[in-house]
Amino acid sequence: MSVKKFANILKKIHKNKISGTLTLVFPKGNRYVYINDGEISYLRSDYPEEKLGNILVRQNLLTQNELDVALKESKKEGMVLGEYLVNNGKISIEQIKQSLKILFLMIIEACFLEDMKDINFVEKDIIIDKKLFMDIKTGNLVLETFRKINHKDFEDFYKEHKDKKPILHKEIIFDYRNLNLNPLEGFILSRIDGKLTLEEIKKIAFTDEITFYKTIFALNFLGLLDFGEEKESDVKEETYQQQAKQVEQNENQTNNKQKKELSEKDKQFIKHVEDLYVELPTINYYDLLIVDYKFSEEELKQNYHRLIKKYHPDSHPELKEIHHHLHSIISKITEAYNTLRNPDEREKYNKKMHIKPFPKEPEQKKEKIKKDIIETDQKEELKNKIEQYIKAGMFYDAITLLENGCRKYKDDIYFFKTLGLIYYRTPTKLKQAIYYLEKAHTMNRKDLEVLKTLASAYKKVEFYRESYSFYKKVLAIDPDDSEANKFIAEVEKKGSFLDKFKNLFSKE
Repeated sequence: MSVKKFANILKKIHKNKISGTLTLVFPKGNRYVYINDGEISYLRSDYPEEKLGNILVRQNLLTQNELDVALKESKKEGMVLGEYLVNNGKISIEQIKQSLKILFLMIIEACFLEDMKDINFVEKDIIIDKKLFMDIKTGNLVLETFRKINHKDFEDFYKEHKDKKPILHKEIIFDYRNLNLNPLEGFILSRIDGKLTLEEIKKIAFTDEITFYKTIFALNFLGLLDFGEEKESDVKEETYQQQAKQVEQNENQTNNKQKKELSEKDKQFIKHVEDLYVELPTINYYDLLIVDYKFSEEELKQNYHRLIKKYHPDSHPELKEIHHHLHSIISKITEAYNTLRNPDEREKYNKKMHIKPFPKEPEQKKEKIKKDIIETDQKEELKNKIEQYIKAGMFYDAITLLENGCRKYKDDIYFFKTLGLIYYRTPTKLKQAIYYLEKAHTMNRKDLEVLKTLASAYKKVEFYRESYSFYKKVLAIDPDDSEANKFIAEVEKKGSFLDKFKNLFSKE
């Protein structure tokens, strides 16, 4: 029975609290159950009548024309349909989740009516936006679904077991204490002690036969009750553990083969992904999507699609060892994109991260500058192009040219100073700012702007000793500098701090 196959593997996945995609293979197509930490989170089907869009149309939540447009646009933007509809305000998240419940009901009914050819599970992170995840526990989802359907198998199941004395499963998988049981379900569970047969429980349940049959079936589906005679080893269907072991063996064989065949380019990409994965929790959304604060919608969209294509696991099928990292990176990129493309969410993010947009150039329009970055050996031409980019607010392009200038002209303070000043404006780039400004400082120790910016940068990262040192240097050039005087005065109030470090700043 297809339902039994589905139930067996679902219970094992839930027990192990793992994430991945459960594929139910039917004669005319597949149905997909996405699972996050053992809980059903999202669903999808190859069958036209079970597709999310068609369910929404049948509920009069979308017109057919709106659906056609949404399908086209969601594909263009690399999103699942539900994510696109929610992000564009076409459908609420709650309506999506209700439609997913309907889809789950249709999948359960299909398991009764159709013969499942195969069922398999692939363990991996889900890259669908988590806000679309169903917010109902799998146990409650199953109970709600079985309450709505009727099938002759319910009665057949009862007749097969009516003279047996059910017991609570020795290894409870779906804890009944976390389930929203109705009175009948609670009553039946309270009578399952191995002393009464199903028929005896039915006589005292005070409910109609059909409801009793489906309730018993649902509780057995969830593994809450058992009949004692069936051992897992006797079940002919391939268990999840066997599947998982086979998948793991296949992957290990594939990985061992691939490790020998990795190109230098693949090795560099793996190193890049591993480094990016480590930095992911702290990286700025703007930096992640490679845009400055004055980005255009087209620029944001282009970068998003380019990055998704670059980091999608399907683009690197042979590099399975980093697929987990790639899923995390894509999830973060999508999160960043959804935040920055929404003005309200972007403003909240900027406030949260204490990010201030670069000031606009007064009374100056953006110049139309070709974005192709042309390397040039002429230093002055390079500087002019950098200044054009900065005035136009195209800071990412300016940074690229400045980094190029730092490599080519290692003795020119302009490139290091300008790059450091740009990085200083971005809270997450203070360390880079300090690096380039320190380089500039070695070229000109009397540059007041470099000294003041370094002092402030060190103060922001709480390197007070270094900050104190640079503010002293600022005062040596400009004794009236208010910021330096204020900081020095605060430090000198704390005698212990000054006594501890005073000898460190005496030498210039």
